[in-house]
Amino acid sequence: ALSKQPNSSLALLGSGMLQATKGNTQSAIDQLVQVLDSDASNAQSQGIPEPLAHLELASIYQKMGKPSAASDEARAAAHDGRFSQQAQQFKN
Repeated sequence: ALSKQPNSSLALLGSGMLQATKGNTQSAIDQLVQVLDSDASNAQSQGIPEPLAHLELASIYQKMGKPSAASDEARAAAHDGRFSQQAQQFKN
């Protein structure tokens, strides 16, 4: 999907999450940051809540031993309101 639609927030989110599960941490971070940097209307039109990328980044940073970065991403996810409960696990 990403090769066909390189600017698709949905494809970037999915690919970033897949890269994370494969242990390709930097690639995962790069793609998830692209989701956050992309045009917000692009993400919304595809039904992608931005907090999902923040939560995935929080998880990655937590696994990397970067609790401060994980907490920052969790706060950004919780700001939306829909994902505040999930974000609680990353408080330091």
